[in-house]
Formats: sequence, structure tokens, C-alpha cells
Amino acid sequence: MTVEDRLLGLSARYAAPPQWFKTLVGGLYARLPPSLRHGPAYTRFKRVFSATAPDPVYLQARLRETLQTALLHVPAFAAQRHLASGLAEAPLDVLAQLPCTEKEDIKRNVDQYLNVTQGPGARLRMLTGGSTAVPM
Repeated sequence: MTVEDRLLGLSARYAAPPQWFKTLVGGLYARLPPSLRHGPAYTRFKRVFSATAPDPVYLQARLRETLQTALLHVPAFAAQRHLASGLAEAPLDVLAQLPCTEKEDIKRNVDQYLNVTQGPGARLRMLTGGSTAVPM
């Protein structure tokens, strides 16, 4: 767990103090090296995202890994679990066979879209800005 992950739980408390305090704390936090703030994977991800061209082998591997996790450990995809057997050869074909998921489905059944192998302590609360006028 990164420093950023640990501090996320304190974000509600961060809004309450006076601005001078937030400026001081934010300034100190900004001085931490990115590798410390974002964890050991920071260097690897920085290299991937700063590449001049996408690495298709890397992209296929990450897609395969993501789909395998979803198909095997996310209840909402239980009906498509049989597709996991095709991931080694063609993860893009497997992705194309999955049904589109609507934002409202996720909002109504959020527990069905959580990885059952990860407990509440491993989850990060995330919010979207609601570009569709329906924030999540």
C-alpha cells in the first residue's frame, strides 16, 4: 500500500482545517519523491506511460490479467466465466464477447462488481465527476 493509499482515508479530515494548514501539508506532501508517494510500481508505470509507442505484448498481458480477474472473481461476470479459457490465445476476442455494462447497473448492484478475493481494506473509494451528468 502506498503513502497515497494510506492518506486517502484522511481526505475528509483534510478539508476541515484552515487553508494555511492545508497549504503547508500539501506542500510537504508534494516534496516527497513520486516513487515514495505512489509506491514501488511507480517507476514501471512511468516507463510504460512515457513510451513513444505502445507495447502490444504488455497491453495484451494486462488485458488478459484484467479479464481473468473479472471473469473468475467478480460475481457480475459469473455467466461469462467460461470465456476465461480463451484468454491465453485471444483476450481481445474475449473482451468483445462480454456484455456492455451500464453505469446504472453498477450503481444498483455495486457488490456484484467487486472482486470477491479482495476485502474492504484493499478497496479504494473512488468518485467520478459525472461527465454524463450521472456521477458515480
